Amino acid sequence: MKIIQRVLTLFLTAVTVIPLFSVTAAAEEEVPSLEHATSAYLYNIENNTVIFEENTGERVYPTATVKMMVGLVAIEQLSGRLDEEVTVTKKMLRDVMGNNISLKEGERVSFRDLIAATLVGGANDAATVLAFAIDGSLSAFLSRMNARAVSLGAVNTNYTNASGMHDEAMYTTCADTAKIAMEAYKNKTYMEYSSLDKYIMPATNISGERTIHSKNALISRAIETKYYYKYARGLSAGFTKQGGYAVATTASYDGASYLCVVMGAEYDESTDTIYSYVEATKLLRYAFSNYGYRNVIEEGDIIAEMTVTMSDDVDFVSCIADGTVSCYMPYSDDIDFVVQKTVKLESDSVTAPVEKGQRLGMVTLMYNDQIVGNVDLIAASDVKRSEFLYVLERIKAFASSRFFIATAVSAVILFIAYVLINSAVRYRRTMRHR
Repeated sequence: MKIIQRVLTLFLTAVTVIPLFSVTAAAEEEVPSLEHATSAYLYNIENNTVIFEENTGERVYPTATVKMMVGLVAIEQLSGRLDEEVTVTKKMLRDVMGNNISLKEGERVSFRDLIAATLVGGANDAATVLAFAIDGSLSAFLSRMNARAVSLGAVNTNYTNASGMHDEAMYTTCADTAKIAMEAYKNKTYMEYSSLDKYIMPATNISGERTIHSKNALISRAIETKYYYKYARGLSAGFTKQGGYAVATTASYDGASYLCVVMGAEYDESTDTIYSYVEATKLLRYAFSNYGYRNVIEEGDIIAEMTVTMSDDVDFVSCIADGTVSCYMPYSDDIDFVVQKTVKLESDSVTAPVEKGQRLGMVTLMYNDQIVGNVDLIAASDVKRSEFLYVLERIKAFASSRFFIATAVSAVILFIAYVLINSAVRYRRTMRHR
């Protein structure tokens, strides 16, 4: 009796607890709020899907994100010439302030090292030297930068220097910064350098070897350790007193890649917290926890049934999916409800014998009014033919054929003619006898 009571207790506990776990697993996290930054943008790259955006059209100071455009333009203009050297002049260094790698007048530096110093270390002197080396003057290079921004649709952006140092006349938006960041993301060389945690710059004719650490705390622990995010790659991070903290980065996990931009973030001195990194990490974790690729149809799923003729074993055969289709969507979505399946069978029925794997039709899958996949439908099993039914069908087919009908009609006509002729002959004989 005690054993039965224990079993019943365990059963009731399981019945009560299991639904609680199911609800918890399926529950979607609340969309995060932007608490310590002016604007933010989160975008799934593969599926062209905006996950989160707030105040993305509001004008902000670009701070160090200016160097995304500097690096992008430099790489585009210097393709195939990265190992060429440029001699640093006094004019190039005249107005350089802020973060730098201490370039000196007369120093010969390769374009590769200047680009690396700009993208990895956010070096203002390297960025300015690149501008002069490419276009002969800072103003000419800035014109090129602004024109490139317009070509990317970043029409609410105006650059007035190559360093990101504060200037009241320089502005951008989070939306524009995201467009520029996406173009930089597509550039293999840009991503290679901006994703490095450090760059060893070889010795020059004046200076010894330099170790340049990344200024992006999401990908480097050199300056700060608590913001490191192992899935992050690139792109740019920085700060000015007037513009606050900004970061643009990408992160990939389980087949999904995201671009995240946070602008105008705060710094909390009491807790020593840089909120550009905090907000970016919060948004990325939200995306990874709530969105991903889900199988909307799996190989072997029974999708339809098709009537089978000429078989005395079964009346139908199952049509199963000949492949798996995955779709990017929220984990909270009910697949059966949000995914539309349109089945198109090759015919209303199939005649036995049917071979396992025989193509019987196709299913089209749609999500958010877009086709996400087409999968062939195949027979789930073999179906044998009934020889008795087959013979009957052949007889029936022969009996309904034109040849058989013509032969039968001819036979009837001949028979009638025979009867008539025979009757006439017999009639004549009778008359003669009389």
